[in-house]
This record gives sequence, structure tokens and C-alpha cells, in this order.
Amino acid sequence: MNKPIDIEALHEKALLASFGLAENDYEQEILEMASKGDTSALAELTAYRDALTQVAKLVPAVDPPAGLKQKLMSRIASKKAKLLPGWQTHEPGFDYVLSGQGLWKDGPLPGVKFQTLHYDKKAGLLTQLVKLEPGAKFPPHRHGAAEQCLVLDGNVTLGTLRLGKGDFNLAQPGTDHGEMTSTDGCLLLLINNPHDEILTHA
Repeated sequence: MNKPIDIEALHEKALLASFGLAENDYEQEILEMASKGDTSALAELTAYRDALTQVAKLVPAVDPPAGLKQKLMSRIASKKAKLLPGWQTHEPGFDYVLSGQGLWKDGPLPGVKFQTLHYDKKAGLLTQLVKLEPGAKFPPHRHGAAEQCLVLDGNVTLGTLRLGKGDFNLAQPGTDHGEMTSTDGCLLLLINNPHDEILTHA
């Protein structure tokens, strides 16, 4: 035998529900009442909610407290990945590294060092500083994406192309670069795909 429905209690729940204070199963009970022909609680719930909607429209809009945006941005920034070694945050959304404070890592070959500046995982592009000591060499490779190379200091030879300070080279996706060498040493700003294919031939 089904448990009898407490009509008075359901009407009370309808009022509480309009404020979001009723138990989670109240709507099922009210719908059960309505299915049996008693729609009074459902009508009251609807009326209460309509009334609250109208009241809400009469309440004037209030500007958020001063500094709220800054606090929210700070909270968002705090949940992001940790900064690279040597990096600092100027303000939420603006990170920087000063000259000489970034972390240099040894490359796969002697005399080659890398410093990561930014990795855009979605675009598959890595921005980095590359330092070649005098006489250092990097093997031939195939570009998985466009490679941008700006010579910040010294000189570098990319295959048969020799570049000096201030020179820029753009290699299109799918192209092959011959051996990269530097007679006097160099500092490069390189934007490329971190998964370029190393070739076994020049």
C-alpha cells in the first residue's frame, strides 16, 4: 500500500522550493500529486517561482566591489602551471624573464644549449633561445611546421645559407635544413615544431 501524501507538507515544500530550500525529491512528490488530480501544490510552486522572478526584476543592479576583477584574475593566474625557472609575473596574465635569468639546458650535441621561452601546445610551436658555441654543429632536420629563425648575435650557417646578426630566415613546413653550424658562436631566437625529424643525410 502506498504511503499517503501529506498535502499540507507538500504545500509548505512548494514555498520552500521557490527559495531553493526544499529537499531534492519534492518535485517528484508534487508531480505524483498532480498525476492523481491534485495540482494545487504544483500551481503554488509555479506561482511562488513566478513571483520571485518578478521581485528579482525590481531589485536594482549593483556594481561589483572595487578590485573584484583583479582578485578573480589573480585567482585564475594562481591555478595556472608554475612559471619556468627565472620567470616572474608582472601582473595577472603578464609573465616575463630578464636577460641572464632564464634556465639554459644542454642540447643533444656538445656546444648546443636551449632556453625555452614558450610552448604553444595547441599550435605545436616552441619558442626558444638557442646558443651554439664556436664550432658547434646541429644535424640536418626536416621541419614539421614553419621554422622562424632570428640571429640575435654571432653568425650561423643553415645548410648553405650563412646568416649574421639581425638576419632572419623562414623555413616552410616539410622543407629540409642541412647541417647547422657556427664558426664564431651564435645566439638564435627560434620558433619551430619541437618534433622536427632528424635526418641521417645532409
